[in-house]
Amino acid sequence: MTSDRAGRIWEAWDREVQAFPARAKKFLRRKDSGYEQTWEFFGNAYSRAFDKLVNATDGAETVDPAMFFLARHAMELAIKAAILEHAADTGRPARIDGHSLQALWNELGAQILAAGFLLPDPWGEHCQRVVQHIHEIDPTGEVARYPNSLRGEPFASTVVSIDDLGVAVWHVCYFCESAWEMLGAIPQEERR
Repeated sequence: MTSDRAGRIWEAWDREVQAFPARAKKFLRRKDSGYEQTWEFFGNAYSRAFDKLVNATDGAETVDPAMFFLARHAMELAIKAAILEHAADTGRPARIDGHSLQALWNELGAQILAAGFLLPDPWGEHCQRVVQHIHEIDPTGEVARYPNSLRGEPFASTVVSIDDLGVAVWHVCYFCESAWEMLGAIPQEERR
């Protein structure tokens, strides 16, 4: 947020506090859309938000839970988008339910194989290790969102390196984007 925009928001807030309006001002609206309602668009939006926060950290070494959530969710949505793109190509049902990055990554691997591409490749293997590492700490996505489990059990504190998480997000998100771009670039008969 620029300081000029921050100033305008603060002034608007101050005016609101001084005299509450008679009714709530509507600030959300619906519109017909195309690309704005795709998994790819949502994944890119979370990834861009994470990038902006990383660039605004000014020397911080670790991320807060909100940044970890943005990063993890960007990866989750990128994987789901890649699964759906491959499923459209292969006709194989896309399983994108849940928040387990490991389960989603396994589904993406199955979709890539069904599309006629060979696995493993060095980049995919690296991304698999990244996904496995996150899965070990946060298998369901709850650790990135809540201080305790949905059953009320507290989570151990998670310390996340900004730089390392930034690189991890880049690898997983761009691998997924590259995987679905290959679908259009290589004809099906030339994939194996």
